[in-house]
Amino acid sequence: MNITEAKIKFVSDKTDKLKAFCSITIDREFVIRDIKVIEGARGCFVAMPSRKLMDRCPSCGGKNHLRAQYCNDCGAALKPDRVGHDEEGRPKLHADVAHPINSSCRDRLQRAIIEAYDREVELSKNPDYVPPSDEEVFGVIEDGSGGRRSGPRTRPTAPASSTTPGSAAAPGSAVGRATPPPIPPRLPTQPQAPMPPIPPQAPPPEEQPPTATEPDPFSGGIL
Repeated sequence: MNITEAKIKFVSDKTDKLKAFCSITIDREFVIRDIKVIEGARGCFVAMPSRKLMDRCPSCGGKNHLRAQYCNDCGAALKPDRVGHDEEGRPKLHADVAHPINSSCRDRLQRAIIEAYDREVELSKNPDYVPPSDEEVFGVIEDGSGGRRSGPRTRPTAPASSTTPGSAAAPGSAVGRATPPPIPPRLPTQPQAPMPPIPPQAPPPEEQPPTATEPDPFSGGIL
């Protein structure tokens, strides 16, 4: 196993014991991110990426971390003695996502990360030092230089090249891509004639008062 690259990102809080995050590339084919560089009593050491251990609520089955006193879903009280302990008696609250399985591999891993951290500390003393961006440290950008520099950090651009008729461009290169057709210019729009004014509506006719009707002589005689 060869650690071909190690990228360091300092934390903003200088007083924190967590000094930096690191991502490493193994054999130029496998990347491990979220490795922590922590300052201890005997110097800096490396902590592998980990996740919090959780268990399920006996009432609803919801997940909760081991230090939770109540369920996050149903609010039921949880047992306080759910935390396990390792061989040295320390509470086991996290589990490593990726870690070496023997001491020799761990020593090589930690030595490579600490050396990369020390180099980045020396570079940060330069007045023109520019810290790496999150995308550069935790993304997949590779500049092929194999080292760090204290100048501005930018992604490398491919040099401009010209092709002769009949020569094939490399697949995926900017030269080999088909250029889109030009967008035709927009035609000027004709001005629209103004809308004719709406004639005013005539007021509704006034209601006439009801007129008294004369009694019908025939109906009066019949009743």
